[in-house]
Amino acid sequence: MRLRSTAAAALLAALLLLTVIASVTVWGIERRDADDRRGRLADRVAARIEDFNARMLLGVEGTQGLYAASNEVSPVEFARYADNILRESGLTRIDWVERVPPARRHRWERTNGIALPDAGRDRDAYLVTFQAPDRLTHRVVGADVRRSGDRWPAMRIARDTGVSQSTGPLSLLDSLEPGFTVYSPVYAGGVTPDTDDERRRLLLGFVAGVQRADALLRHLREVTDGARITVRDGDRTLASSGDPGPGAETRSVAFTGRVWTIAIDGGPAPSPLTALMTALVGLVLCGATAVVLASTGRRERYAQHLLDERMTERDRAEAALLESEERHRLIMETSADPIITMDEDGLVRSANAAVRTVLRWEPTDLVGRNVDVLMPQSQRALHARQVAHRAVGGASQVIGRAREIRALRGDGVQIPVVIALSESMVGGRLLFTGIIHDMTEQRAAEDAIRRSEREQAALLSIATAVAANEPEEVVFDRIAEAAAGITGARSATILRADELGFAQVLGGWSSDGGGAVRVGERIAFDPDDVPGQVTSSIRVDGRPWGHLAVACDDPAALQGAAGRLERFAAITALAVTSAEARRSLAHLAATDPLTGLWNKRMFADRLEHELAIARRHGHPLTLAVLDLDHFKLVNDTHGHEVGDAVLVEVARRLHDVIREGEVLARVGGEEFAWILPRTEGIHGFQAAERARMSIAREPFPGVGVLTMSAGVCDVAEATGADELFRNADAALYWAKRSGRDRCFRYTRDAIDLLSVDERGMGSEP
Repeated sequence: MRLRSTAAAALLAALLLLTVIASVTVWGIERRDADDRRGRLADRVAARIEDFNARMLLGVEGTQGLYAASNEVSPVEFARYADNILRESGLTRIDWVERVPPARRHRWERTNGIALPDAGRDRDAYLVTFQAPDRLTHRVVGADVRRSGDRWPAMRIARDTGVSQSTGPLSLLDSLEPGFTVYSPVYAGGVTPDTDDERRRLLLGFVAGVQRADALLRHLREVTDGARITVRDGDRTLASSGDPGPGAETRSVAFTGRVWTIAIDGGPAPSPLTALMTALVGLVLCGATAVVLASTGRRERYAQHLLDERMTERDRAEAALLESEERHRLIMETSADPIITMDEDGLVRSANAAVRTVLRWEPTDLVGRNVDVLMPQSQRALHARQVAHRAVGGASQVIGRAREIRALRGDGVQIPVVIALSESMVGGRLLFTGIIHDMTEQRAAEDAIRRSEREQAALLSIATAVAANEPEEVVFDRIAEAAAGITGARSATILRADELGFAQVLGGWSSDGGGAVRVGERIAFDPDDVPGQVTSSIRVDGRPWGHLAVACDDPAALQGAAGRLERFAAITALAVTSAEARRSLAHLAATDPLTGLWNKRMFADRLEHELAIARRHGHPLTLAVLDLDHFKLVNDTHGHEVGDAVLVEVARRLHDVIREGEVLARVGGEEFAWILPRTEGIHGFQAAERARMSIAREPFPGVGVLTMSAGVCDVAEATGADELFRNADAALYWAKRSGRDRCFRYTRDAIDLLSVDERGMGSEP
């Protein structure tokens, strides 16, 4: 008896130890899961900062393109252009910091109406000339940025390298609030010189993008989940929403010569609920075991007492047997799991009521049948061999062990179950008792978790591709493939809808590698009238844009797919919005803000491109340079607003003359350049004549009749793009010298007819 007590105590101690181990293990898993969630939060914050910095840098360099297109930018042009950049890039302020040598200080003071201090007059000053927005309460125009020890190192690096450079954390000039500034250098001619000395000599100034630190924190607020974030530049704090603890997640982000360290603390915390529940279950199990052991001891003492009373032993034994049978009957009737008893031939002897709800069999119909009716056809042969092996005394590998198998319900549906088998000898016959537990709901929950994990991984991968500015067609194909994989569809398509009931295919994926439609194809599409298909609407900035559609041969397989598709439709809208923003900024950087024509930088790139094609294929190419006559008189007489209106009308008339494939650009104040691919010089001269006559044909409103002069040169008269432009410009100069309102064509015969003075280039008289 003492040995049994010792064994019972050891069993209880072991159960307590297992409870502690299980609770500690569950708590460790919860902490690792919380750490993983914090790591993913840190990745999202770093990606958000990189996207924020990319938009800001694109805005600064877009404004740099304005100065590269024209040597003179008026306050009105700067304000109009900067307002667009501020809306798109999220910058706090954009400044034009002009380099003012000592010889130009008095001229700058007269122009801007600001008296500069006498200190530092013997060296170049870097003065804020324009700012946007230009608020009277926070005006910094006239400030010499070079005097700031926090700003000058970044400006010097940007000047010497030709690459945009960011400062470290500093106090902003207008409000003294913490922030930072990005400086992008602008050089004379709109092109970055090759050497350091040339870059220092030709520097005109800097476009400065000013950003407040709290704007960066606001941009991160929607993805931080209440976490504390600190952004450091080296050992200095740039922005902070709270000091992170020693266990904070850190990420590094590179930005225009600086490296930011982002520390994230807080956010998702481990939940002790699961560990506490595990401990509670263990303690309940220990208590139940203690009760069972105590009860067993009492029964043994009672049985020992019965042995002393042989006369009543038989009656008490029969009573105990009846009680046991009653308990067995109650268990059979009240158990939620099917319990089936079989003989050694595999015939069902008894079945409880649970077989009706779980296995869809009536207990009376199942009794007398072979138990293999509950098994799929593929498992019946193995079952027959195991029964025969056990009948001849062979060892069983399934008795006393719980294992998961597939069961066949009475309605023909297979379900996953866990079965535990036991055996006993009753009346000289071997009987088997099986307890069957339905695992359908548990497996469905596990499948749902796995689908959710795959969906989150797919969404994160696509969001990363969007943040990395991958091409739209690549992102669309990824979204289609991920949507088909998550929903189990055979194909997925991204469609751009129009108002006529048609849609253009922008991306797609099909399990067979082909598909019914091709990218770029325009098809008739009705989202509510395609059998076997589920669609989700894509909305961009609140307006309908298109559809994400998945298709499957079995419509029942797509049940519940609509909710998952909405998340992929939302990230498709994000990809479209990001691409439209990039295209808008690229267009602003490439065009003249007044006329809408290509600017000087884009003209130079296009001329090099067209000239290379002409050289490679032996095609002709002609360049015409056109200039309004006496345009300065228009500005002086009528004002710059009328002059701007004249330039817009000139651009419209010239644009009506050019043909498809030709390029027209504004390369100076009133100077335009016209590239005519596949055009001989004489035909280019004729085209320039038509353009000249289109200007003089009708008077300009409020100004009267204006004329235009033009110079023409073809590729046969030049060895490169620079020489081609110089020769056309020389021909324009000859046209001006010859009385204006005419076209001259540059040829070697024409040079021989000119005097030495006429061959040289000079300013317009």
